[in-house]
Amino acid sequence: MCDDKNPKMNSPQWSRRELFRSAALAIGATTLVPTIWIPKRIFADTLNQWGAAKHLLILNADGGLRSPSLFNAKVGLQWNPHVDPMGNNTQPGAKGTKWNVGAIFSNESIPLPLWGDEEMLPPLPAVSNSITVLGTVTHEPGAALGDGNHFSAKRRIATGFLNGEDGLLTRIYQHHPMYQGKGFDTAFPPVAIGAQARLFASAAPGNGVFRPLFFNGPQDFQNKGASAVHIDRPKWALELEAASDQRFVASLSPRDQQIVGLYVTAKAGIDRFRDILKHPMLRLGENPSLEPQLQSNARLMEVFGNGIWGGRVALAIRMFQLGSPAVVVGAGNYDTHSNETTELPPIAVDLGRQLAALRYVLPKLPHPSGGTYWDHTVISVVSEFSRDNVELTTGLNSANGSDHRGAQSRMQALPFMGGPISGGGFYGETSPQTMEPIDNDDVFHSQGVLAALLQSIGVPTVDFFPENPVPQIFGG
Repeated sequence: MCDDKNPKMNSPQWSRRELFRSAALAIGATTLVPTIWIPKRIFADTLNQWGAAKHLLILNADGGLRSPSLFNAKVGLQWNPHVDPMGNNTQPGAKGTKWNVGAIFSNESIPLPLWGDEEMLPPLPAVSNSITVLGTVTHEPGAALGDGNHFSAKRRIATGFLNGEDGLLTRIYQHHPMYQGKGFDTAFPPVAIGAQARLFASAAPGNGVFRPLFFNGPQDFQNKGASAVHIDRPKWALELEAASDQRFVASLSPRDQQIVGLYVTAKAGIDRFRDILKHPMLRLGENPSLEPQLQSNARLMEVFGNGIWGGRVALAIRMFQLGSPAVVVGAGNYDTHSNETTELPPIAVDLGRQLAALRYVLPKLPHPSGGTYWDHTVISVVSEFSRDNVELTTGLNSANGSDHRGAQSRMQALPFMGGPISGGGFYGETSPQTMEPIDNDDVFHSQGVLAALLQSIGVPTVDFFPENPVPQIFGG
């Protein structure tokens, strides 16, 4: 079920029934030994890869992605029931791949006639050695149970804190070197794309000016973008609407003010960058004549596809080409409480296609500073938590789905790729039976992951993230 449509799933309060179930799970979990988080390495507060990238792309798989089925697949069927026709839940990856590629991914190439008569998009397993995976990312290292509440877990992955207010993109807008001084008024901002990315663009009451641009997706730029992002509207109409927006926001509750304020602030930002946002390459539904090095809109849409991710990820690439250092793209729904065996595979395949498409396209796009966009980009997939509360023999709950109530959903397997990353690595191995880390292997705090991503594009984090950045993302 989609939590955006279910107020109960967005509420920080658990129902009485959920509390009883959680208590029962906690009692049952005493048969397992919870991980005591004692890092095997003392991480530095600054990465060696500081500023190694110029762009950061985060794909937020909203709802709670069952990530081990994709990126840590060699576990028991209880934790990964998604198998191929032969009953295998893993498949071979490219040479040099140490992480376990899920059988849920397609292994078929996709023809790309617009790129050439014999051009094919390789499937994700064929480029798996470009991806490094952390298999034990958690919000609360050492806790016996994970944060299974959508509202709080989403804030953790978007802000780094249980009750965080400033989203990752807001931090970037405030602290990235390119926005200091006069750069704040001239440098193109960070961008959030899709409603599922909105928390990454949230801001504390005093930091509203640092909210990034927000777009729903390519549809905002259809028909020259006039209707949705107000690019072609006269100034007097925009001023009238802005005054109306401010009155409306003032009438809302503090929580709703933060959500609606994102859209209002984003519209003001759009007004500042109106001329840039008129660039024809943003009209992905059309195919205007563009400089060859930009690649045509038709080509981009062919390689990224028309699934839940494709147009939004293609738009993210265009935002990089306009100068944005960071984009978060959100899509869902990965909250598979029921019918998981039919609902998860197509959106898992689509997510895999996006990673393969990025590996295909970015090396073909020249970067203004030299090299290609692949050389200068770090890419990650995140979600609020993984899945559990499943039967031992089926890997599913009674509704043919999975939940997020116990210890196992706290361990996420998250992928990272891009030019600055040594691909193929796997850090944080888990037991196939219990999903607990093996031999006290590394457990990675999600805040340390976020710190590493920010530092990779030159954003200092020591003043607001207590956790040190995770160097294993880069193969360190």
